[in-house]
Amino acid sequence: MKSRWHLEDLIDLEYFLHRVEREDTMDVPPADGREQDREIYLHRIKPQFVEGITPSRRVIVRLWLEVRRQMEKEEIGRQRVLPGELFSQVWRLVMGGFLVSGIVAGGWLATSLLSYRGTEPVNVSFYVAILVVAQAGLAAITTFFLLLRRRHWRLPGGVLYPLVRSLLATIMGWLRKRVDERVSGDRREEFSAVIGLIKGRGTVYGTLFFWPLFFLVQTFGIGFNLGGLASTGLRVVGTDLAFGWQSTLHLSAGAVHRLVRNISLPWSWALPPDIAAPSLSQIEGSRMILKDGIYHLSTADLVAWWPFLLLALCCYGLVPRLLLLVVGVVAQYRALARLDFNNSACDRLLQRLERPVVRLDGTVTPALVEEADRPAARVSMDDTRVLTGVALIPDDVFDNCSLDRLRVLVRQVFSLELETSYRIGLGLAADQQVLRQIAGGMDSGEPWSVVILQEAWHPPIRETLAFLQEIRAILGLQGRIGVGLIGKPAVGTIFTPVKDIDWQTWRRKIASLGDPNLRIERLIEDNERYDA
Repeated sequence: MKSRWHLEDLIDLEYFLHRVEREDTMDVPPADGREQDREIYLHRIKPQFVEGITPSRRVIVRLWLEVRRQMEKEEIGRQRVLPGELFSQVWRLVMGGFLVSGIVAGGWLATSLLSYRGTEPVNVSFYVAILVVAQAGLAAITTFFLLLRRRHWRLPGGVLYPLVRSLLATIMGWLRKRVDERVSGDRREEFSAVIGLIKGRGTVYGTLFFWPLFFLVQTFGIGFNLGGLASTGLRVVGTDLAFGWQSTLHLSAGAVHRLVRNISLPWSWALPPDIAAPSLSQIEGSRMILKDGIYHLSTADLVAWWPFLLLALCCYGLVPRLLLLVVGVVAQYRALARLDFNNSACDRLLQRLERPVVRLDGTVTPALVEEADRPAARVSMDDTRVLTGVALIPDDVFDNCSLDRLRVLVRQVFSLELETSYRIGLGLAADQQVLRQIAGGMDSGEPWSVVILQEAWHPPIRETLAFLQEIRAILGLQGRIGVGLIGKPAVGTIFTPVKDIDWQTWRRKIASLGDPNLRIERLIEDNERYDA
């Protein structure tokens, strides 16, 4: 089974998950989308399972993505592209642009530093300081920041990466215009939504979308050094260059020789001494003294520097950039391999796959009748454990809330097993005490998922959203929070359908928090139900 992921796969996944969310949050929730995904699971995903082996959700999500891609191609035509394909096309273009820009910049700078009019030798001090020492320092700083990132420390704000990020934002704007030209009107909104979703998915995907910026910087650096090496080599071959050194500081030739010898350590063991670095006599013979001119200097000493300059630029400029690029590729590969898709959006998807949709009249679509007659093959919602949770019930409905009924609904809608419930809404001090009890339960290894019961006809106020954010602070970024909406209480029950206008109000407010593991659902739907 194909389970290796790439960034374009994640972009397409967000695109299709957004489609799923739209199907689940329309004014009148349709059964068609759920039945379609159930069909996909039964007839196109499940037959690929090895008997006796339950695949991970990573594999199941990947299989579902491949089927949806194929169906989308069949629907919109193979000449159209999906967001992931469009990203790949633009990404290759941007990478090529950064490489060419780096080559041009490196070549121009090296040519400027090697400018020689025949009256004064090229000062190797400038060349080494700008093209070698500065680049080695940048590579060392980048490596240091990568080590900080590996230890999950917060990185200080830099200059280069924000500039690259701004450039990418401009490219994404161009990409959106290109999308508008290549897709139909009903899909433009979905493409734009995917771009926004990717920007806000740091909690789910971690640093995965940092690495493209990192690759662009390293690609520019590689091009810069290639341009510098090419320009230096062409100048050496095509012109009669003379190299020398000078300094206002009172440096002796011996001190410069020791410095040059230390710089050349990485390659001196593999090359003859006269090529690896200038000798002490050559360094003494290429020292420039302003009042003396260059006519007394030996040509052999003046041309002894160029192999050292090329080797230093290659070793301290090009090689570190290549190594950093390799490190980035490996880090991105490992980050992709660690993705477990253990988030609310994938929870909702797997629920659509695992349960047949039964309507109020008890009928099931014909293609699903045989499956409804036997126990459903459930998709594991978590590869290592069964998720359990606690319910928070407002004071005004707590006494009329049937906990048994609530457990059934939460199991159906959120795939959580409720272990206990708490009364909220008795005041700030009482709510804070409930939060402390939840935090204490986490410390003892108890449930870390929370479902909050809310009457949808009460609009979400600022205090409600602040309370959700307090719960998020306790549970951590990966903790599940569910908001289960009910309508106005009826005779004998509080579990009534939610009006569409109330649903849309709550959905927009919850979405504004930008929390990928905060999920809002209707506990009761007025036109269909999940089979218990």
